[in-house]
Amino acid sequence: MGSFSIWHWLIFALVVLLIFGLRRSPVASSAPSNDGLASSWALPLPRGDQDTYSRAERLRDDLAQRWRAIAEASGAELTSYESYRSSGAVWLRLELRKPDPARPELSLRSVIAVTIDRFDFHRFEHVLRVEVGRGPYRRTVNGLTELKEEDMRALTAFATGATSTFPRLRSKALRQLGWQLWRPTNRITRIRRDRLVTSINALGALLLLVGAVSLMGQLDASAESCEIEGQCPDASFGMLALLLGSAAMATSLAIVRRRCTLVLNTGKPNIDPRSLVRMDSWQVTLTGLGARQKSVLEAILNDLTQRQPPGVTMRPEWIGYASVDNKVEREQVVLTFRRAIAFLRLESYGTALYLGWDSHINAGVWAEQDIGRGIDRISGRPVVARRVVQGWQGPTEYDVSDVSFITEWLHACIVRVLKQQLAEYRIDQEIDFTIQRESRADALRSTRPEAEKKASRFGAGLVKRTA
Repeated sequence: MGSFSIWHWLIFALVVLLIFGLRRSPVASSAPSNDGLASSWALPLPRGDQDTYSRAERLRDDLAQRWRAIAEASGAELTSYESYRSSGAVWLRLELRKPDPARPELSLRSVIAVTIDRFDFHRFEHVLRVEVGRGPYRRTVNGLTELKEEDMRALTAFATGATSTFPRLRSKALRQLGWQLWRPTNRITRIRRDRLVTSINALGALLLLVGAVSLMGQLDASAESCEIEGQCPDASFGMLALLLGSAAMATSLAIVRRRCTLVLNTGKPNIDPRSLVRMDSWQVTLTGLGARQKSVLEAILNDLTQRQPPGVTMRPEWIGYASVDNKVEREQVVLTFRRAIAFLRLESYGTALYLGWDSHINAGVWAEQDIGRGIDRISGRPVVARRVVQGWQGPTEYDVSDVSFITEWLHACIVRVLKQQLAEYRIDQEIDFTIQRESRADALRSTRPEAEKKASRFGAGLVKRTA
C-alpha cells in the first residue's frame, strides 16, 4: 500500500502490544490467587468520631431535636424515627397526624423524611434530600447543603395543613440542572488533577488523532495517485504521529502504575455496621419477679462486670420500632467481643419477668470506596480519595469460636444470678437452662442477604439492633 510498508505495520503492532502489555499482570503464576491485594476492607483505618459518617449522625441528631420541637409546637401528633447507629445510612423520618378539633374522626396525615448523603473531601461533605408527603401529594427536594430553621417551620406548616402551597425553600441547594448557573456544584476540593499525567494524555490523544486523520487522507488518495501519477503518498508522518501518541499514552500509564500513591480517608466510626448472622439464644419467664426487673438486671450486670474478660465491652442501647398502634422503645444490653455480639433483654409483664438473650456474628464491616484520584492540595502527593461504606465479610470458624465463648460466659453468669434470685425470694420454679443453638455449618455458609444489597431508604433500621 504505497510507502505504507511492512515495517510501518510492525512498528504499529509493537506499540499496540506495548500498551496492552502494560495493563496485564507482569508474571503469571500457578499458585492460588491472593485476593488480599484486591481487598476493600478498611482494616488499617483508625477509629474515631471525626469521620464524615459520625459527623452526619451528629447533624441528623441536631435536625431531629430541632424539628421535633417545631412539630410539637404546631399541635400535631408526632412520631419520629431515626436510622440506628452505624447502619450505613443516615436518615430521619417524622410522621405527623393533625386531628380536626370539630370532627375527631378526621385527621391529616403527613410524612417528612430527610436523608443525609456523604461526600468526603467535597466542597459540601453532607447533602440533604427532603421528601414530603401530605395525603396523595408527594414532593422531593434534592441537593440541599443546609436546612434553615425557617424552612423547617415552613415544611411543618405545609405538612400540618397550615399552608396550602409547598413552600419555597431558602436553604442553599446544589445545581441540579445545567442552566442553574447561580447554584454551586459539589466538586472535590481536597485533591486536584494530576497536571503531568493530564498533559501527557492530552498530547498523546492529539498525536493519535493527527496520525489517524493523516493516514486516512493518504490512504484514500494512494490508489488513484499510484495509478495515475506513478507516485504513492508517503505515510511516514501519520505513522510517526501514531507512534509518538502511543508512546505518550504508554508513558502516562507507566507513571500512574509505578509511582507511590497514598490513600486519603477520614477514618471509620468506632462501631461497625450490623449485618447479623444468628447463632444461639435462650429465654425464660420467671413468675413473681416482675416487680424486681431493675434489681435483677443490676445483679446480672454486677456479675458480668466482676467476671468481664479482656476485650469484652458492655453498653446499654435503646431500640425503637413501629408497633401496631404506635412506636415502641425498649432498652437492651449489648455485649461485644471482636465480631461476636449478644443482646440481653429483661421485660416486666405484671408479676412475671421475661429474660432472654441471643448471640450473633456481625458480618457487617466498613469497606472503602474510591471517590477520586489526583494530587493532594495540602501534601502535594499523589492520592486516591476514599470513603467508608457498609460492606459484608463472611463468618469464619474463629468468629464462631468467639460467639461460642461470649455465649457460654454470658449464660453462665445469668444461670448463677438466677439461681441466687430464686433462692433469695423462695420461688419454686423449674427452669430449663438448655441453650437453643443454631447450625454452625449454616453460619459459615451464610451470604449477604439480597435485601441488604438493596436496602430501602427508610424501611431498614427502625429496629436499631439489626441491619
